[in-house]
Amino acid sequence: ARKSRPVKARGDLSSISNAKGSSPAATHNIARPGVVVIAGAAGIAGGSAPANGAPVDADGNVYGNSFRPSSSELAGSFPVCGPVEVGDILATDANHPGLFCRSAIPNDPGVVGVVAGKPGLLLGSPAKGKKGGELRAPVATSGVVMLKVDAGYGPIGLNDLLVASPTPGYAMSSQSPAPGTVIGKALEPLDSGTGLIKVLVMLR
Repeated sequence: ARKSRPVKARGDLSSISNAKGSSPAATHNIARPGVVVIAGAAGIAGGSAPANGAPVDADGNVYGNSFRPSSSELAGSFPVCGPVEVGDILATDANHPGLFCRSAIPNDPGVVGVVAGKPGLLLGSPAKGKKGGELRAPVATSGVVMLKVDAGYGPIGLNDLLVASPTPGYAMSSQSPAPGTVIGKALEPLDSGTGLIKVLVMLR
C-alpha cells in the first residue's frame, strides 16, 4: 500500500478527532509552535494514531470533525505578474492572462482578492516564492484581512464599501460602487493618508 505524504496544517488541531468509519493511520508531531505535521501509513493498511490524532488515508486526505486555525484569513496560492506585498489589492490583467496583478485602475471590475499575511488556511501550492519559474502569492478571497487603503480620495468610514483606487495596490471608499467592483467592507476607519486597515473581503 502507498504511504500518505506529510500534511502540514497551521492552527490548533486539538479539536480534530477520528471521523466516523475512518481508520486511524496517522502519527503527528509538533515541528515548531503552531505547526503540526501529520503523516502515516494508509488507513486501509493499518497503523496507529495517538490520542486526538487525525487519520490520513492512502491519498493523503485528513479526516476529522473540525479544524480551527487561529487566523481568520482564507487564501489560495495564485500566480502573480510581479512582486506584491501584504495588503495589496489584486486584479486580473488583460496584458497578463492567467496572472493576478496589483490593481491600478479606479473601480476595477477585475478585482479578485487581497495578498494575505498569515492565512489560516492556504489552498494550492506553497505561497510566496518561485516554483517552476512562476511567482506565486497567497491571495485572500474571503475572510478578514489587512488591506492597503488610500484616504486621499475621500475619508474611509466604518462599514464603507471599498473598491480599487488609482494608487497601485490600494483601495478607496465608494458610496455607490458598480457591480463587480467591490473588494470588501471596511472594519476600521481611516480619515486621511494611506495605511493598512482591517477589512472583510466580500467580492460583489
